[in-house]
Amino acid sequence: MMRWKNFRRYGFCLLALIPANEAAAIELVDNGHSQAVIVVAADAPLPEQTAAQELRKYISLMTGEELPVLNTPQPAGGNILVGDAPEWRQLLSGTAEDDQWRGKADSVIIRVDGDNVVLSGNRPRGTLYAVYTLLEKFWGVRWWSPTEEWVPEKATLSLPDDLTYRYAPPFFSRESHYSQINTNPEFAVKLKCNGHFQPIPENRGGHVRIAEPGYVHTITFLLPPERYFEAHPEWYVLDDRGVPAQVCWSNQAMIRELSRNVLEWLDRQPGAPIISVSQMDGWLRCECDQCQAMEAAGGSPAAPIIAAVNAVAEAVGEKYPDVLIETLAYCYSQAAPLKMKVHDNVLVRLCPYLNDFSRPYTDAANSAFAGDLNDWRQIAGKIAIWDYIANFSNYLIPHPNYGTFGDNLRLYAANNVVFVFSQGDFGSENCGDFIQLKAWVIAHLLWDPSSDERALMKEFLNGYYSPAAGEILLEVIDRCKAVFAAAGKPLGCYRANVNDWLPFAEIAAIRERFAAAERQLEKLPAAERAIFQERLRRARLPFDLVYLCAPQSSAWNPALGRETYRANQRLWAEVQAIYTRNRVERLNELDKIDVLYRRMPGLLAGPKYLRRSGDVPEFCTGIADADWYEFSAADFTLLKEGDWVTVEADASSPYGRAARLPNQQIWRLMQLPLSEFLAAGPATSTDTFEVYFSLRADGNKVAEAPAAVIGVHDLDNDVNTAVELKFDELPSDRYRWFKLDGFAPGVRREAYVAPMTAGWQGNIWVDRIVVVRLAGRPE
Repeated sequence: MMRWKNFRRYGFCLLALIPANEAAAIELVDNGHSQAVIVVAADAPLPEQTAAQELRKYISLMTGEELPVLNTPQPAGGNILVGDAPEWRQLLSGTAEDDQWRGKADSVIIRVDGDNVVLSGNRPRGTLYAVYTLLEKFWGVRWWSPTEEWVPEKATLSLPDDLTYRYAPPFFSRESHYSQINTNPEFAVKLKCNGHFQPIPENRGGHVRIAEPGYVHTITFLLPPERYFEAHPEWYVLDDRGVPAQVCWSNQAMIRELSRNVLEWLDRQPGAPIISVSQMDGWLRCECDQCQAMEAAGGSPAAPIIAAVNAVAEAVGEKYPDVLIETLAYCYSQAAPLKMKVHDNVLVRLCPYLNDFSRPYTDAANSAFAGDLNDWRQIAGKIAIWDYIANFSNYLIPHPNYGTFGDNLRLYAANNVVFVFSQGDFGSENCGDFIQLKAWVIAHLLWDPSSDERALMKEFLNGYYSPAAGEILLEVIDRCKAVFAAAGKPLGCYRANVNDWLPFAEIAAIRERFAAAERQLEKLPAAERAIFQERLRRARLPFDLVYLCAPQSSAWNPALGRETYRANQRLWAEVQAIYTRNRVERLNELDKIDVLYRRMPGLLAGPKYLRRSGDVPEFCTGIADADWYEFSAADFTLLKEGDWVTVEADASSPYGRAARLPNQQIWRLMQLPLSEFLAAGPATSTDTFEVYFSLRADGNKVAEAPAAVIGVHDLDNDVNTAVELKFDELPSDRYRWFKLDGFAPGVRREAYVAPMTAGWQGNIWVDRIVVVRLAGRPE
């Protein structure tokens, strides 16, 4: 019989997925009565003591029976032996094989031995994992989230009397990188995650941590330029600003100092199993004669790095033989140097950031990555993976990579991969794209890649949202995948919107399927219904957001009706309230959620939200108000606002404020998404516009130096209309207008300003952008 324990435990469990007890069984609880005891050694490690208490807790929740926890077994049997102790051996058979399994990282042992049950495994975590595996795999407990679990009520609790289950995961470090797991160590352990960003305390087995000075991109922290550059400029590679940004990996003096510094960091962090010695981010690399010769000899730009890291591993191994030196196969170093061998204590982390994430990595579309993985397998005994699960441009919209994780993890397991970091969208809390589903499914597949991903998806959807709603949500997931596949585009890990693959009609149809799922919940009792409705409402948020951000929903669309306009305003207020209630912090990896909160009112309100400065540019004289639009710093999308880009007081601007873009970055630091503001609906799709930029610059002016690029990028067709501006064209004490020729609006168009970094240091100031409809210009 199944009964609800309390509101936080509402859920359904697919009992067909739980192994049925055989007729011959050992009964631990029989109709609410038990003679069994839980036994854990008095001097057992803390995780095994925790395991005994967790087992007692959940047996009590399932049966109402409080089993005693003892330190000595009962001679007559009926012992649930948690952990391992030498004095227990005389009670058991098969201990030699158990001992073999205990030597495997994070292994679990669950078996019935006569009248006793053995729950054990590799220390420190294996026994605790064995308890959670027993509860989940054999008795039907499910942990959906840190606060939501399913505990079946059972009058009888039994196990097959011939049960022997031994298992060790292929990956010693498993990180499903989502905030609900990373910030809740107890939940992480239940999902058997143990990665660096999951700070699990020692009484729950600890976690696999990478030593300081950092998790990744560490080389200039290990060799700080402020300490070494003046005396050893030859150790470094300068970027186009003259800043030391990478190192010369072939320099032997540098390698010797690097090895000494790595040892010093390890001395300060006893017990650290891994330290990262890895290149900084980006494509910049040393191209000195020695590095180029090593690249040619090794067969890849990764060769100098591997040679240096091999030397570090050799030096470190003399003092710390068990420490792994982690390095990256990333950007320019992704291809394996097949003419070399990687040191046994080097962990090479391969990063598939250029993959098509809508397809398994075994698919032909991802053959380059699969080839790189196979090549690294030939020369490296230990490979790590930095996998990209999130859409880093927008955590809050659909990202149809569902159904690929199992194939990818099985590929890893077959190719010397021992460490997997699955980077999800940390910061969207539980409001991202099926975020609870992805976190849960990935965690289960990291533990056992042979699991059926489709079955796991069904189990979670039916258990967390109810079977009736879960069936509809699986249909929504399948629909998203099919629509994306039909669009014929690759799914990268940076996508600002869905406008190029998810048509407005499809968004509307999917939102109707959510409405149908909600109607299914009406059949449930009121208390249950409220819980499932809240979960379903969060799952719908990504589709509500893309509906609101679609051009057809924008008040810039002249075809938008008044009632729809009002309904959209109400919907946004509801969405924002849910984000706030669930403490959503980030829109993407660079921007806080405040950026979205600032943009949406202008998008939904349409042209009437714009406030003109009163300073009418000469080129707008005689043009009707409805045919030209003035945008200011309040409307711009600014990259890493408050860090890279700031909005500051500026007396030269008629608004009194302008965007300051320092030339320390070469990104498009300021963007204006014209598709959101101009080409909103079919009624305006044939219009043509001119774009004017109001700019000035300050700094150490070099007349002929390139100062900035202004442009309009047609992202649908990858057509970029751009103009490079020289420094002497930009006044410092006033603003000047620069024009780009007419463009036709479309689904994805953006105006942008990108500072240039070469030859000067200073700032580009952006005051206004004015867009003029050509049809409104007088002849």
